[in-house]
Amino acid sequence: MPLSGTGAVRPPKVHDDLRQDEELSEAVAKELAEATERHRNTAAAFERAKKFLESNLDYLRNYPVEAKSAARFLADCMGSDAAPFMGSWNREKAGRLIDEVEDLIRRRNPNHPGYRSAAESVSGILYTIKAPMFWAKYPPQPQLLRL
Repeated sequence: MPLSGTGAVRPPKVHDDLRQDEELSEAVAKELAEATERHRNTAAAFERAKKFLESNLDYLRNYPVEAKSAARFLADCMGSDAAPFMGSWNREKAGRLIDEVEDLIRRRNPNHPGYRSAAESVSGILYTIKAPMFWAKYPPQPQLLRL
């Protein structure tokens, strides 16, 4: 068994690399453009849902349909995220986000300690999440977000 750095130097392998001056086929370019547009639309909807929950945290009881839609959309995005080693973290945060938003919708008194605790939990989750860059499965459709 030869040691590292000993023996004859092999010639470099020939690779089929995509160079800057090469062009993609029409079908590949079209699919790439559509995928990029889907990702941009989903990321924009993710930020809209996040901003809605952040700005209306004390008034979610007045907007139950929109709040549930935003929480569900964020949870679906987090479930579709393909970031390495983040699957269980995303599932836990997504479940907590949905539960806490439903708790805020159900409660009436924003000064109640349980309400404050749920609002702080949602605020903390919203602070730590960001729109996925890689998708394990097809991303949620932004049209499903009812805001």
